[in-house]
Amino acid sequence: CALPIFGLGMASKVALAVVMVFFVVFANAFQGVREADRAMIANAQILGASDWQLTRSVIVPSAMSWIFASLHVSFGLAIIGAIVGEFVGSRYGIGLLINIAKGSFDAAGMYAA
Repeated sequence: CALPIFGLGMASKVALAVVMVFFVVFANAFQGVREADRAMIANAQILGASDWQLTRSVIVPSAMSWIFASLHVSFGLAIIGAIVGEFVGSRYGIGLLINIAKGSFDAAGMYAA
C-alpha cells in the first residue's frame, strides 16, 4: 500500500510522505485564507490594490502563520509516512530492518530500528 504505481524504490516512499503531508498543509492554508482580516482586505481594496497585490500583500501573509503551524505536525507525518512506506514494501531502509527483526522475534532489534 506504499503507492504501488511508483514501485518499491524511493519514489513510492516520497510520494506516500507527500500525500500524508499535503492534506494537513492544504487544510491549514485554506483556513488561514478564510481567517484573513476582512477590514485589512477592505482597506487594501479601497486604496486600489489589484487582486494580485491583495493576494500577495494581505492574504498570503495572514495564511503563513497557519501554514507554519501545520508544518510542525507535517514533519512528523512525513517521517511516519516514509517509515511506513519502507515497512510495507522495500528493499532497504529502516522499515526493512523492522520487518526483518519482527520476523526473527528480535524485540531489541525492532526497538533499535
